[in-house]
Amino acid sequence: MCETTLTCYSQVIFAGYELNGVQWFMFMVVLAFLLQVSANFLWLKGMQLSREILRSAPGSKERRQLIPKRLLFDFVSTVNWILRITLIIGTNIYIFLVIILGNFAGLAWTLRYQEEDIDSEKQTDPCKWSDEAILKIHKRIEKLKNKPNKDIHF
Repeated sequence: MCETTLTCYSQVIFAGYELNGVQWFMFMVVLAFLLQVSANFLWLKGMQLSREILRSAPGSKERRQLIPKRLLFDFVSTVNWILRITLIIGTNIYIFLVIILGNFAGLAWTLRYQEEDIDSEKQTDPCKWSDEAILKIHKRIEKLKNKPNKDIHF
């Protein structure tokens, strides 16, 4: 149908299959956009889950509950990545452009609506520290007071 797939809008190659027709091309363009937007969402949510996991103690109930959820995000993200690579292998300039646009749209969307990272705020504002955190700091200061060290003055 087309001399080259790079600029063709009536044919697309996906997973080695040549799909002819503008409807297939448009379907793949929309699919590429949605996959790229979802890739940003999956990446951001996955990273936030990783931060939550690493804030809990190894072996804790909280960590054990979060790890399967993080693995699910990783699985879906990997499938998404494979599908996007399969689309890119078809070497179509329009697919490339839509993936770039999808990346910008997805990143803007996920950053705009992502819940704030409450724990980082708690770390910088002592008024929001938990009683447990303050108690730990107090105990640490008491240990330092009793430890002979010429560089620490109270």
